[in-house]
Amino acid sequence: MAWAASMDIVQISDFHCVADGERAYGRVDTQAMLGRAVAVLNGLTPRPDLVIATGDLVQAGRADEYAALRSILAALEIPLLPCLGNHDARGPFKAAFADLGLSFGPEPFAQYAVDFPALRIVVLDTVTEGSDAASFCAARASWLETALAQDDRPTLIVTHHPPFLTGVPWMDPDTLDWTGGLEQALAGRGSQIIGVISGHIHRAIHTRFAQIPASSCPSTAHQVAFDLTARRPVLSLEPPGFQLHRWTGGQLLTHTVSFDGLQTTFSPPGAEPHR
Repeated sequence: MAWAASMDIVQISDFHCVADGERAYGRVDTQAMLGRAVAVLNGLTPRPDLVIATGDLVQAGRADEYAALRSILAALEIPLLPCLGNHDARGPFKAAFADLGLSFGPEPFAQYAVDFPALRIVVLDTVTEGSDAASFCAARASWLETALAQDDRPTLIVTHHPPFLTGVPWMDPDTLDWTGGLEQALAGRGSQIIGVISGHIHRAIHTRFAQIPASSCPSTAHQVAFDLTARRPVLSLEPPGFQLHRWTGGQLLTHTVSFDGLQTTFSPPGAEPHR
């Protein structure tokens, strides 16, 4: 079957939202930064069809943090799909987004699929609770294989942990052995899977995984410092950003955009309109 419809998807990630009166790492006002991001996204033209939030939505997985998060996201005028990150906690995460009616599975994991006319979105759970490390066990992989077999429409895979090494030593795992089940589930589906989008890294990185385009997204808050030698955590206050993934029916095009200065525009003197 031919699937020709288009779709604009905004990806935002790694909010690290804290409770009222707190700051992430005692420094970053992640609530204010997320609020600003929501306001900017509401003003985008054309209006995106969907926002996907790729994990680490709160700082410590606490209910009061999720309450603050949902209060801020209540102003978002675009439908939202959330993904679990290693700073999140499955129980509070599921409770916080219970109103979205997502069908999570298999228990206890927070995986789900949502069908749109143009695309199928499959959101995966790569979290190892109690650890920052990624995992993707046989139960999760089997669920993914079944989900992919149910519908042949173009499919976008969403994870928190990127299934590739980034070159940032303190962020990269020693091995990518956790990706075996994911790679097997995606093998041979290059005509179905249009991309794998991830968070976690707080930077825009593009590569391929299982012969499929794969990428990570900047944070709405602080970034991971651009230091390809650091072996201890180093963050930066580079401008926050987002990505817009435009599916045209045959191509996935990604724009990486900074929130800073986005709404301050001008035309060069004497510039002629493009024809």
